[in-house]
Amino acid sequence: MDYRAITLDDRSLIDKYAGYAEGSCQYSFPAMFCLQAKYGDSIREENGWLYILRSRLGTRQYRTCLFPLGEGDPAEPIVRILGEARKEGRRTRFLTATKRQRDILDSLYPGRFSACEDRSLAEYLYDRERLAGLSGHQLHTRRKECEQFRLTYGGRAEIRNISPADLPEIREFQAKWMAEHGTGTENSYLQYESESTELALDNFEGLGLRGILIRIDGSVRGYSFGYLMTPDYMDGQHEKCDTSCQGIYSVLKQAFACAAGSAKYINWEEDLGIPGLRQHKLSYRPDILLTKYVISEAASDEQT
Repeated sequence: MDYRAITLDDRSLIDKYAGYAEGSCQYSFPAMFCLQAKYGDSIREENGWLYILRSRLGTRQYRTCLFPLGEGDPAEPIVRILGEARKEGRRTRFLTATKRQRDILDSLYPGRFSACEDRSLAEYLYDRERLAGLSGHQLHTRRKECEQFRLTYGGRAEIRNISPADLPEIREFQAKWMAEHGTGTENSYLQYESESTELALDNFEGLGLRGILIRIDGSVRGYSFGYLMTPDYMDGQHEKCDTSCQGIYSVLKQAFACAAGSAKYINWEEDLGIPGLRQHKLSYRPDILLTKYVISEAASDEQT
């Protein structure tokens, strides 16, 4: 069975397997759909397992994929993946694998794979109820920021759920934000993110996205939206604010957490090794830092 591109019709298919993903945003349907141009994601379902190929991240030596998702023994799906790479004269590389996935490969093939932890790919998961209340001493500063925001803007600020009618203004705000922040080669990652955001906005309802919008004096000043991967995990995918409005990020994060329904955790994804982004995510005190590995199959003469 061949791999194929991800379409809007694959939402229920990918959601069916997301419960095996340990809350990782890598298996979030909108993220996979919107980042196909960057990663080259394609999928195949076979015998109760979901296979994800990342063709744009492959090399001459390695065929690159995510760890397959499904119920039961992963031995057969792993055999299939390794065989597909061998047919192409390549070895297999698993990107953003979890510790559990690393341990499975170690138990199935001792000495065949080398695993390298990649801190830039670690995902930040926050207890939704704690974030909704900004409770605890560690978030005292964030609570004060919210209080100051409300004192400053009062009735001038409107905080509510995003509706389809809001999308054109969010696009305008996103374009303005990019014009101010997205120039320069050092911000090339923002270009990919902006393209992903635009694709998400174009398909907002079809992707099942939901989120929060903040207006001040009638103008959009911030937005945050994401996707409920499973009943327990909300993927917080896209977020932008006008930082001249002091405290707006804290207000937005709290409002998003309040609107995330019954989810236990919000996954605000990785920091990509960007110092400012890492500092920002750490400042909200993640409850789980989901460790990620790049796992590479060794050449036959290197295997122990």
